[in-house]
Amino acid sequence: MPKSAVTIVSIWGGTGSGKTTLAKSLAAQYPDLISRVPMDRYILPRSGTLASVWKKPLRFDWSLFRSQLDKSKLGDEVHVPLFDYDDFTRPELKSKKSFIIKPLLLLDALAPCPFADEHLFLDVEAEMRKKRVKKRDAEHGLQIMQRWEWLEFSLFFWQQVSNFN
Repeated sequence: MPKSAVTIVSIWGGTGSGKTTLAKSLAAQYPDLISRVPMDRYILPRSGTLASVWKKPLRFDWSLFRSQLDKSKLGDEVHVPLFDYDDFTRPELKSKKSFIIKPLLLLDALAPCPFADEHLFLDVEAEMRKKRVKKRDAEHGLQIMQRWEWLEFSLFFWQQVSNFN
């Protein structure tokens, strides 16, 4: 796909900062122009115990995402990979989730996309984010708060190594 055909905006920040809410809202408001790409499906799989996984920062499979973009053109449907958050593996099954290549792709992730055209860091206080995550966990039966310290460690890592914030 020609680089100029699509603009990639990386919306990144801590868990509960509003990345997904912002990306979904903009995509809904401008459906012909914008697609949201759920980057949490592109987390790099890890092997070993969860305790060992949580000692390293969360990383994304940017090369897989890039290769999908390189094989696509405007209007194409791209299937995002499945990801098992309980054991940090990527099942071989084909995902039913997808996005359409549109002129503007919004990526929401804990880390900045290294090849995005623009970066938007959502800087929200940890206590506010923690309240949001607890509420989301309760409403949707999730257990993200169990991973809070690891997610904060990952955010700190990406803030230190990134030139985008």
